[in-house]
Amino acid sequence: MGNQFGQSLTVVDTATGMVAATVPAGRFPSAIAFAPDGAHAYVADNHAGLTGIDVYDTATRTITATIHTDYTVSQLVASPDGKHLYTGMGDVLVIDTATDTITASLPTDDRRNIAGLALSPDGTRIYAAKVDTGTLCVLDLATNTLAAVVPIVRYVGQVALSPDGAHAYVTSSGAGVSVVDTATATVVAAIPVAGGRWRWPPTPTATTSTSVRPGAGWPWSTPGPTP
Repeated sequence: MGNQFGQSLTVVDTATGMVAATVPAGRFPSAIAFAPDGAHAYVADNHAGLTGIDVYDTATRTITATIHTDYTVSQLVASPDGKHLYTGMGDVLVIDTATDTITASLPTDDRRNIAGLALSPDGTRIYAAKVDTGTLCVLDLATNTLAAVVPIVRYVGQVALSPDGAHAYVTSSGAGVSVVDTATATVVAAIPVAGGRWRWPPTPTATTSTSVRPGAGWPWSTPGPTP
């Protein structure tokens, strides 16, 4: 667990629920991902203005390498085989974990913030939720290309895949959870949450009208004309 203002990582023994160790880190340790075998932990961090990803040996709890990035990253996902690590801010960066180097930069629909990243269970596609464009970008890792862009709603957050990879679930600020059919790359349902500001399917009334915010592709309920 990263302590962003404590410049440290907290290691918790899951068997006892107790703190097992406190490990020194950089200024703002945030996202953390683990290799499938648990031998390494990858921590997004900032060292005196130098942004990157620290590679920790979990046995010795020491940094063995640092992968430098041009910006602070907030999402990290490891591939099922442990050979690659995925991160990014606007584009998705592909990191070779054998050499701890960036080997590719995969473009999304926009170079602005990635709020969430998730990998398909078979490791063939990665899903990037874009907070500013309100979209879910689907990247084909076999060809390193953008396979689809799914309009959701502005200010999307995290994304998660179902165990069979058939559906992606995308959160958004005050607007519920959108359910995406990954085979067709379309929104097929929505799960409302408290404070949501939109309905699915949209049903305009005399006092509300359905509109689409610029840069987004999902209807919001906005004040409509007075009867």
